[in-house]
Amino acid sequence: MPDYFTLPELRALPDVSNETKYPNARCEAAAAKFVDIIEREVGTSFITRTITGERHNGGGSAIVLKRPFARSITSATENGAAVTDELVVEDGVLYRLSGGYPVPWRSGILNVSVTYTSGYSSTPPADIKEQALQATRLHLMATAATNWANSRQTSMSNEQGVIGFVVAGPDRPTGYPELDAVINGWKAKLDVFGFA
Repeated sequence: MPDYFTLPELRALPDVSNETKYPNARCEAAAAKFVDIIEREVGTSFITRTITGERHNGGGSAIVLKRPFARSITSATENGAAVTDELVVEDGVLYRLSGGYPVPWRSGILNVSVTYTSGYSSTPPADIKEQALQATRLHLMATAATNWANSRQTSMSNEQGVIGFVVAGPDRPTGYPELDAVINGWKAKLDVFGFA
């Protein structure tokens, strides 16, 4: 199932209801392509994801988690043993408390393993969802065996002149203008690159 929308939502759009022409696996692969690009470009997921076994060096009283928008800590181990102290995450920083006071993590190289959830929200914002849905539909149609256009084509000449096609590039990570505009807007708003 796609991450940011459902297959029934995709199938309800014009021209992609035919499951023989557009099998579920193909739809899911196309959707995953756009979700991967969105999350890579913006620097976060727009749904809650579980991060399992993220490794950190011990030695301080705080650990900066690698993923932005940490929501909750599932578990942590230190030198292979489960941490039973209270674990608190605030602004992407993990603290270990005992009796309400910070406890330092034992020194070591990658000796702390953390499993947690992170993501901007539990459901994608409406503009992200809609543009991922539309880009998936357009991609499926553009890559169908019956499509006349060459997917590597950047322009075409006809009796009206030269027609240019938008392709992926700097500031156009997908080549789909509406989705690229939404990605760039969220990238500027969240500015999470280099978070940790």
